[in-house]
Amino acid sequence: MDKVQELNRLVRARCPIIAINSAESTRVMDSIIDMIVLEAARTNKEHKQLFVWTVSQGLFRVLTRAEKIDGAQCFTGDSVLVTEPNVEPNVEAFLALQNIATQAPDGIYVLKDAHPYLNAPEVLRSLRDCAESLIKQKKTVILLSPHVAVPQDARKDVKVIDWPLPDNTELEAQIDTFIDQQGVSDRLNGGRAQLVRALQGLTANEADQVLAQAVITNGQLDERAIAYCIQAKAEIIGESGALEFFPAQVGLEDVGGLDNLKRWLQAAGLANTQDAQAYGMKPARGVLTVGVPGCGKSLTAKMVSSLWNVPLLRLDVGALFGGLVGQSEEQTRDALKIARAVAPCILWIDEIEKALGSGGGEQDGGTSSRVLGSILTWMEENTGSGVFVFATANDIGKLRPELIRRFSEKFFVDLPTADERATILNIHLHKAKRDPADFDVDAVAEAMVDFTGAEVEETVQQALWRAFPEHRDIDTDDLLTVAAETVPLVTTMREQIEAMRQWATRAKSASSAQRVQQQVVRESRRALEM
Repeated sequence: MDKVQELNRLVRARCPIIAINSAESTRVMDSIIDMIVLEAARTNKEHKQLFVWTVSQGLFRVLTRAEKIDGAQCFTGDSVLVTEPNVEPNVEAFLALQNIATQAPDGIYVLKDAHPYLNAPEVLRSLRDCAESLIKQKKTVILLSPHVAVPQDARKDVKVIDWPLPDNTELEAQIDTFIDQQGVSDRLNGGRAQLVRALQGLTANEADQVLAQAVITNGQLDERAIAYCIQAKAEIIGESGALEFFPAQVGLEDVGGLDNLKRWLQAAGLANTQDAQAYGMKPARGVLTVGVPGCGKSLTAKMVSSLWNVPLLRLDVGALFGGLVGQSEEQTRDALKIARAVAPCILWIDEIEKALGSGGGEQDGGTSSRVLGSILTWMEENTGSGVFVFATANDIGKLRPELIRRFSEKFFVDLPTADERATILNIHLHKAKRDPADFDVDAVAEAMVDFTGAEVEETVQQALWRAFPEHRDIDTDDLLTVAAETVPLVTTMREQIEAMRQWATRAKSASSAQRVQQQVVRESRRALEM
């Protein structure tokens, strides 16, 4: 794992204090032990001593008696108590840091869940004293916690590492270990890669629990475990509050019109392949779709998941914001960490302007600006990570230029043309289990002038509502009647839509037919003005 190598470099460079953000303390501790063993083998020297501190147990040393097992060195043994825990947590944290800086032997000191005490003045001062002292010693302090909130005054003294979730190699090994320990047979029949993908985004403990549940449910580890793990992962990710997992259910044929956007997405999918990158193409970072509400932006996001055969994660930006200092930034990092672990995937940010638009930073103490900054930095640095950002917006005027430029392409989604309305009507008649051939689709599409795609769908539903109480099937007249009674969104939002169309000259049109429609409207308007 790259993070183990990074940690080893920091330790060797005598970085005094390192903060590791991870909820998997056992997995991180195993990595630290592996790092110590490998470094001792590389240098042919004694192993570094390893100490652990918790507020409940005090400071203790992990015995490092090395033995040969299958030709490899490993750590065995129990722990030895160094200091008893104190009744007062702040005093305990203060004394632990003071002891490490002045009396304790050389080694690596892991302080678990010390972050709640770092803001106490005496602990903060002790932390900074420790940083100054350890630079000249062969000691390293590691702050290990699910959410290490380093005080502002100590940020120059602490190197922060976000520990990644298990990658494919680790998950492969974990499946093998699970099979050996549980004594179950591997009956995946070539589905190992799909099972690994189904477990991406979970912690090691969560992956073990899901595998165990799948075996208990199905009686063995076979291909049924893949679907079970996907469903379980959707529930676990959903518990985070900020992410929602969507199964691939919307196909290319379910989205009417938007041919330009569809072609670009098909090309972007090819650009993300290894062959394309070997050819010299850079993978697309994301796409921003702006336009009239109800015209297929969100539906297209769901369609891309099926088109590329990758998971879709919806990021609820509003759920990232918490009431505690630093909580919003931590929840943002956690959500983006999960997205990267699940990669390749689509990260869908719906109505992005509502949470990350301009003007919010002054009203919330700068929290929204910091969250936006975290997302912008992540988008800039994670090109090629396999996470494609699909963002939708209804009000482009609220989006900041630095956010807009992060997307590989921008598309404007306008009201569908008559032909596109006919296509959308056909789709929804099929979904309602009706044969479009039994209707005058073109006449109905012409009657639905300025309807959004959502309003076309609602027209079919309202026709069903009319006919069902009368115990009859719907016909063309029902659709025409509902269309005549409907007041389209464009009537109440005409000014906003006109403003959107003015901006649309700076973006590609999602539909070639809509581009022609916009040009006709502009030319007609000029003629009237003359």
